[in-house]
Amino acid sequence: MTGKFILLGALASLALNTSSRAAELGTSCAPPLNAVLISKISCNGYLSVPMTADQEQSLPLQVIATLECGQEVGVLSDAEGYTVNIHTTDGKNGYVEASKCFGTRG
Repeated sequence: MTGKFILLGALASLALNTSSRAAELGTSCAPPLNAVLISKISCNGYLSVPMTADQEQSLPLQVIATLECGQEVGVLSDAEGYTVNIHTTDGKNGYVEASKCFGTRG
């Protein structure tokens, strides 16, 4: 029985230590920009590329920014799907069509 209490105490200590460490690091879940892949926007014949709030880019589009051709962005995640999650230099997070983000896939 005491073994169970020791194990329970160790798990509780680990959980508290992990949560206090997260508080020290801040509340942001996104990785810092210097830890992500830097990519450039490829317009593929268009004048600009819309960045949307939702991953599915469902209609009507929830455009949160219009990105210029050649603009550098940080890639937060690329699940090899239709869109890529990106971060702009002005601090916006959103999604662009994967084919418009040059340098994220081979």
